[in-house]
Amino acid sequence: MTCCRLADLCYFIRMNPNLRCFVRSRAGAGLLAALMLILGPVHAVAQERRPMPPSGSAEGHDAEKTADKDKAADKDKEAPLPADAHTAQSMQLEGKTLHYDVTIGKLPVFDNEKKTRIGEVVFTAYTIEGADRPVTFALNGGPGAASVFLNFRAIGPKHIEFGVEGDSQSDPPKLNDNPGTWLDFTDLLFLDPIGTGYSRSLVPMDETKKQFYNPDADIHYLSRIIYDWLVANGRMSSRKYLVGESYGGYRRPRITHYLQTQLGVALNGVVLVSPYLSPAMREN
Repeated sequence: MTCCRLADLCYFIRMNPNLRCFVRSRAGAGLLAALMLILGPVHAVAQERRPMPPSGSAEGHDAEKTADKDKAADKDKEAPLPADAHTAQSMQLEGKTLHYDVTIGKLPVFDNEKKTRIGEVVFTAYTIEGADRPVTFALNGGPGAASVFLNFRAIGPKHIEFGVEGDSQSDPPKLNDNPGTWLDFTDLLFLDPIGTGYSRSLVPMDETKKQFYNPDADIHYLSRIIYDWLVANGRMSSRKYLVGESYGGYRRPRITHYLQTQLGVALNGVVLVSPYLSPAMREN
């Protein structure tokens, strides 16, 4: 009887005259009430609980695949980048104190239809207040190298000393003022292409290769990032320069051409540092 549903029990009582008589008695009524209390909750729980399909069945296999895919997506999903950070710093240069602002931020990359955000480019900007300040955009080579090398080993306001002969490998790097910085005569913007530094793609790897990891796409989105920064910071009328190291020798002339012919941005100069100019020449 305990395996019957509550509706089945009532039907069985109605169809059996002897049981109807018994239920009308005091003892029978008490027994029926007890059965209803027991079977009612059991029936409700049975309705709420849906048994999981067997793991070996097709339905069970699909459910396991979906769960595994969700877990993998959660694991691969990166934490969002923090908001742009700003700070004021200073350095000593040729006996004078140079005060400047530092901004570490990100700029979005959109698909061709400008509807979907497909990547984020992180930049480090050093700026000084003043009229008619030029701005120089810096990119390292690789093409898989972040701009940290040009920043902290060449033209940024600070210089990191490490790997000096005689130093212990456990010695911490030292951050010093850079006497060779360009910041006294131009603002500096260091860009990390997608896949370097903290810049990242927001689409699957197959789509990432199409959108970022080929020469034409590389030129197009980096040119757009330069354009977007100029617009966002009201610097379109400033004198504009590009500096590139190694693979930057391949990027810089093409970015210059794309900015001028496709985005209407004319540059005032290009600096190439130990440039890698012609991949085809190396292949031949």
